[in-house]
Amino acid sequence: MLNARPTTQPVRTPGDTLEKRRARGLRIRWAREEVEPNRYEFARKLGVEATTIRNIENGKANPGLQLLHEICHSLRISLDYIVDGRLIGIDPELAGLLVMRHPELAPTRQKPPRNGKPDTDYLPNTFPTMSSASSSR
Repeated sequence: MLNARPTTQPVRTPGDTLEKRRARGLRIRWAREEVEPNRYEFARKLGVEATTIRNIENGKANPGLQLLHEICHSLRISLDYIVDGRLIGIDPELAGLLVMRHPELAPTRQKPPRNGKPDTDYLPNTFPTMSSASSSR
């Protein structure tokens, strides 16, 4: 049975090193293990083979844009998280779990304040919640 949409991109872009692919794959694996520990079940939900997910997580393949979007949506993560390891746009509960298990994800430096207010995206253990977002309106 042929899959109608491409699942991975065999073409490597300039500057895309094995080290970068492995780092992105590792961050996807960390999130996937928190949300869906079973790789086969996760692949089934996305409509791809488990080997596709394994190859992405091991840095051997890049996901196509559609698959990347589906991975982000199903894991409640953002491209910022996958590409740079920044916890921006990620589910707050998942962000807390990821930082507890992988302290290297915790921001270690603070950006200079903008308009006298610190940038909370770079403060450790400061994850926005629904109550804080609604109270600021």
